Amino acid sequence: MASIITNEVYGKDYIADSAGLYAEKGKPICYDSRVILLKSGYSQDVLNAHSSKHITDEMVMDADLVVGVTEGIKNTLIGMYKEYESKITSFSEDIVSPCEGNAIAFEECFYKLCNQIEKLLYPDGYSRWKSKSEE
Repeated sequence: MASIITNEVYGKDYIADSAGLYAEKGKPICYDSRVILLKSGYSQDVLNAHSSKHITDEMVMDADLVVGVTEGIKNTLIGMYKEYESKITSFSEDIVSPCEGNAIAFEECFYKLCNQIEKLLYPDGYSRWKSKSEE
């Protein structure tokens, strides 16, 4: 969800990609994530274009910033890519994927992501976020 939110809301200023440490390549966005994103006004085409992939050396090397959604993931990334430690960070609040959680857990995750993405991109409080349905 984080890359979709970033690209759709902040795409004029930032480009985000998404990859996982243990992701299975080519899987579509999970059902509950899809539901909350559609409910928030993101397009079906954007969601259909997203598929999971495993993080690669090239992705880390080419990125300006690598964000782990939890401190633990950040630390794992630093262990794997010590030479890029200066550009590896995490959100100020851990965001745990609800995995098999219910719709409410996914909705909470979505709003935490929105908040943490904005805090990361605009630490001085420049507020640009709004749901796509509010445009």
